[in-house]
Amino acid sequence: MLILFSLLSGQSLDLGQYSLPGLGLIGAQAFTFAAQFLLLFALQRRGGPVLLSLMGGVSAVFSIPIAIVLFGETAGSELLVSGPLLLAGLLLLVRGSTQCRSLSAQPQIRG
Repeated sequence: MLILFSLLSGQSLDLGQYSLPGLGLIGAQAFTFAAQFLLLFALQRRGGPVLLSLMGGVSAVFSIPIAIVLFGETAGSELLVSGPLLLAGLLLLVRGSTQCRSLSAQPQIRG
């Protein structure tokens, strides 16, 4: 994207201005971004659109403790209600999905 933006803006891209660790960081970010999309598509294929739609909320619940510890953020009281509800919904969805698969795997007897 850096090279494409440089070409579209009409400015020349001088990679000599970046240090080796800086270029390594750009490469690591590009790899992480691509891997994230591969995992997202694998999750969508395996879990379906409903499970995929819950990932935003789940990532928020798991990123809040990281923000509190690393960045000194404060957690609001609404987290005490929303966090457990979100996790309960996810567990019910996964449990219901498992039960539906086991029911559909049983042979149907016709009379």
